[in-house]
Amino acid sequence: MDPHESFIPAAAVAAGAQGAFFSTDVEVNNTGTEEAEVLFQWLPRGEDNSARIQSEPVTLAPGQSQRWENALTELFGLESDSVGALKMVASNESVIGMSRTYNSPQGKGAGTFGQGLPAIRATELIRRTQPQRILFLSEDFDSRANVGCVNGTGEDLTINIELFNSEGESLEVKTMDLGPWSNNQINHIFQGHLMGNGYADVWADSDEALYYCYGSVLDNATSDPTTILPQVPSADMTFIPAAALAAGLEGSFFETDLDLNNVGSTDITYELLWLPRGEDNSDPVRSSTFSLAPGAGVRYHNVLGSVFGLEPDQVGAVAVEASGIDLLAMSRTYNLPSAKVAGTFGQELAGIPADRLIPTGVRKRIIFMNENDNTRSNIGCQNGSDHAVRVFIELFNSEGESLEVKTMDLPPQSNNQVNRVFRNYSPISAGYVDVWTATPSATIYCYGSVLDNTTSDPTTIPPM
Repeated sequence: MDPHESFIPAAAVAAGAQGAFFSTDVEVNNTGTEEAEVLFQWLPRGEDNSARIQSEPVTLAPGQSQRWENALTELFGLESDSVGALKMVASNESVIGMSRTYNSPQGKGAGTFGQGLPAIRATELIRRTQPQRILFLSEDFDSRANVGCVNGTGEDLTINIELFNSEGESLEVKTMDLGPWSNNQINHIFQGHLMGNGYADVWADSDEALYYCYGSVLDNATSDPTTILPQVPSADMTFIPAAALAAGLEGSFFETDLDLNNVGSTDITYELLWLPRGEDNSDPVRSSTFSLAPGAGVRYHNVLGSVFGLEPDQVGAVAVEASGIDLLAMSRTYNLPSAKVAGTFGQELAGIPADRLIPTGVRKRIIFMNENDNTRSNIGCQNGSDHAVRVFIELFNSEGESLEVKTMDLPPQSNNQVNRVFRNYSPISAGYVDVWTATPSATIYCYGSVLDNTTSDPTTIPPM
């Protein structure tokens, strides 16, 4: 495993189902203090990629970002229909990357609907035979689900994909055979199993395996894709850092669905905690106590209304307090633009276990920030501590020049969001923010959200 290498598991310039047409934008950033070189290798879907086409190397100064719009055409001169993955090779470990693959539906309305996929460092790929779980998969009248995988080695690899319903009953085991450095995607993975709430376990049979899989859930009306990354549990307290039942900018209206799954071998109990934005949540509103059997899952549609009985307009976060560490959580917050077009446009926010929050003194970077006539960018943060914290948010342009340091003061267990964080510097492309706290014994989590101004489709940008 070479930490200088990373994989963007899916990239396209191609037609999709339901009249969709997908393109991929890619951005890289040098987080280090020295120059770094980066290049990309094209990994066509379903092929033996032992011999790989590569782009010209690009030099990044310390702090510099670079973005390629429609990257497959810009980097490799590819035209429709090209689908596959990208391998990113850097001269040092300081280079991070992010992508957005989006649908531009001609004739259905202006704007784009997209999903984010971070560049997965080789050291963070799935190793060996240990299963990982992909939640929030649906195949019904409203949505469809795909699962894709990329082989991170130069050897042939077979990946097992076991499908389950919400009761934890195994429906089918599919296999995906991948050649060296290859990738593939199974579309409509639950085809033949009408499934409002299913999940998949992925694993390999080889101790030498090194790969990555992801889920993608698409709204059938808009073909808006939502990324679902694989998860492993690690703590009994989990935070969904943003949840809404509220109007937003540009005529949008947002709701949040929440999916929970018990990966353990015994029953697990849990409560949901409502954490309103900007309030002291030392004594939060709690749900009833719920229980899930081993392997079982549950989805709460419009969780703020269905569980807490809230009415618009409400924004905040949700915490999940469980009796053990084996409960996974995944959410989708989506725009219901009733006056513009049928369907939804949404973004995923995975449950963040308490032991994976950002501790005091650690800086994380959120890239892919835009502010112009077409897009806007927000930054949200959650306080995971039982005391007040101050979060620092430093804004940079694509050259790495510091523009401003904002602060966000959060009461205990509270959260907030800075909308249009770069509004004073518009137009800006390939900007980024660094987030951190200096409050002693504190933990926080911050995320980015980039929204298309026409559709208000949000794309999640995780901290790196």
